[in-house]
Amino acid sequence: AVVSTQSGPLRPGGKSLSIICSALKWLKDNQAVQEQALLEPTITESETDLPDWVNDQFREQKVRQLHHDKAEKLRKESRRKERILKGRKRFKKSVCARKRDMPD
Repeated sequence: AVVSTQSGPLRPGGKSLSIICSALKWLKDNQAVQEQALLEPTITESETDLPDWVNDQFREQKVRQLHHDKAEKLRKESRRKERILKGRKRFKKSVCARKRDMPD
């Protein structure tokens, strides 16, 4: 999507901020749509005979599980990024140490 205004060009930084906000809005909306799509097929035809409160509990449980899975995925990604950053720091230290030890 192209972001434009009726008043003409945005001030410096304004267009970037507008694009970032648009992207974040799309991401939030897209996540909600995906979450809803995951919940739709959870109740089969045989479960429609159950009382509404049972179906509601089932949906709530599914939402909690989705949130738990998402949180776990974020934790794993965070740990992976930390390991990468630690590796980069160790590499930089070793490169700097080698440069210091090299004769001129």
